[in-house]
Amino acid sequence: MYIALVVAGVLAYAGVVCQQLDYGLEYDEAYNLTVVRNLAEGHGYASNSAMFPGVDLKSFDPFVSTGPALLVPAAVVWRVTGGTLWAIRLVPLVAFAIYLLAAWLLGKRLTGRTGGLLAVLSPLALATAVPDLTTLSLVPGRVVGEVAACGLSLLGVWALVAGRPFSGGLAVGLAVQAKANFLMAAALVLAIWVVGSTWPTQPVNWRATCRAALGAVLPTAVFELYRLTQLGPEGYLPSVAEFAAFLRAQSRGPVTNRAQRLESLVHAIPVWGWLFVLGALVLAVVSRATRGAVQNVPRSGTGSLLLTHLLVLAPAFALLGSWLLVSVQSSVRQGLPFLLLLLPLVGASVPLAARHAHARAATDAGTHRGVLGVAAATTAVLGVGVAVSAFGVWTDDFGQQLAAEQRSAASAIVSSRTRSLPVSGWWQAPEMQVLTGLRPEVARDASPATVRVFTSVQALLDAGRADARVYQAKCGDVLYASTAAVVCREP
Repeated sequence: MYIALVVAGVLAYAGVVCQQLDYGLEYDEAYNLTVVRNLAEGHGYASNSAMFPGVDLKSFDPFVSTGPALLVPAAVVWRVTGGTLWAIRLVPLVAFAIYLLAAWLLGKRLTGRTGGLLAVLSPLALATAVPDLTTLSLVPGRVVGEVAACGLSLLGVWALVAGRPFSGGLAVGLAVQAKANFLMAAALVLAIWVVGSTWPTQPVNWRATCRAALGAVLPTAVFELYRLTQLGPEGYLPSVAEFAAFLRAQSRGPVTNRAQRLESLVHAIPVWGWLFVLGALVLAVVSRATRGAVQNVPRSGTGSLLLTHLLVLAPAFALLGSWLLVSVQSSVRQGLPFLLLLLPLVGASVPLAARHAHARAATDAGTHRGVLGVAAATTAVLGVGVAVSAFGVWTDDFGQQLAAEQRSAASAIVSSRTRSLPVSGWWQAPEMQVLTGLRPEVARDASPATVRVFTSVQALLDAGRADARVYQAKCGDVLYASTAAVVCREP
C-alpha cells in the first residue's frame, strides 16, 4: 500500500503543479502582483492601489498583507523573466514544496516514514478541482501568503523540537513576513516552545530562547530597515501607523455570518476527506486511552509528542478562533490556514494509533485488532481520495479557461487604446492591470478610462453568479464578453 500511496500522491501533486502554472489570476493575487511588478521594475515596494486617489504608486500599501517573504522572490523572478506569469507562479509553488517538506519532517518525527507520507498526502483532502475565484480550495500557485506562512510555521515547529532554536525562530519570523496575521501564531509557537521544552523538570534555557527570539525578529527587522531607508524618518512612522491601523480595522467591525463561515470551511473538504478526518479522530481517541503502554514513539532533544502537537494545534485554533470571533473578513480563505496546519497532524496520527495498539497487543488483543482495522480503512480512504484528486486535477480546465479569457480581455483593452483602467469603489480590475500594464484612472496624472471592465469575481460577489456577462446591460458597445470578463464602452 505504501508504494501505491506514493504513486497516487506524486500523480496528484504533479497535477496540482501543472494546473497552477497556467491558472487564471485571482483578484487578491493580482493586487499583490502589482507590488511585485513595481518592485521588479525599480519603482519600489509599491502597489497601483486605487484606494489612494491622486497617488501614482502607493509605497508599502497597508492593504497588502501578503509580505516580502513571498513578494520579493516573486519580484526577482519577474525581473529575470520579464513578467512571465508561469515562472512567477513557481515562487509560491516552491513555498508549497516547503510546506510539504515540513509536513514530511514533522510526520516522520512523530511516527516514522509512514507518518511522514500520510502527513504529506493529507492536504489533498482539501478540495482540488473546483472553480475557484476566491481561494476556497487547494490552489498553492497563487501569489498569496497563507500557504507559505503555514509551511514556514510547520518548518519552524520541526526545527524547534529538533533542537535548532535559531532556525526555528527564523522560520516562524519569515511566516509573519509571508502573511501578517501570523504574528499571533508565531508568538504562540515561541511561547509554548519556551515553556514546554523545559517545564516542569528544568529551568528555562535562556540561551536557546534568545537565539529563537533573534531568529524570529530578524526578518521583520530587515524589512523595517528597508522601509526606513525608502521612506526616510519623516515617512516611516506614518507608514507603520497606517499598516497597524489596517490590521486593527480587521477586528473592529461587525463580525457576521459565523455559521456560514463554518459551513464554507466544511465545504473546503470533500466527503472522503471528512471520512479520513473522522477515522483519524477515532484513532486519536483510542490512542489517548492506550497511551500508557507506548514505548517506541521516537523522541529526541526538546521534542515530545505533546509539545509537537501543542506547537501545531495552538496556532491553528488561534487562527480559526480569530477568524470566527473577531475578523470582519468572512472569506473562507481566512480559515484555510487552520486546515493547512491541522491536516498533516491528522495524517501522522493514523500510524501513531497503530503503534499504540501494537504496544498493547499482548494485553488487549481486541482493541489491537480494532485499531488496526480502523487504521487500515482510514488509510485506504486517503489512498482512494488522493487517486480521485489526481484524476480531478488532471481533467479540470477551469483555471486554464479563466486564464485564456483574461488574456483575451486584456488584448481587447489594449486594442481599445484606453490609457487607464476604470475604478468603481473597491473594484479596480487588478488582473487587467497586471496583464496590460495600465494604471487605474484615479492615479496621479492619469486620464479617464475610455472602457468599462467587469470580471467574474465581481459578478460572483455582487450578483451571486460567477459570470461577468451579467453586466452587459450596463454597457454600450461590447468589445469583448466571456464568463471571465466583459470589456465595453460607456452606454
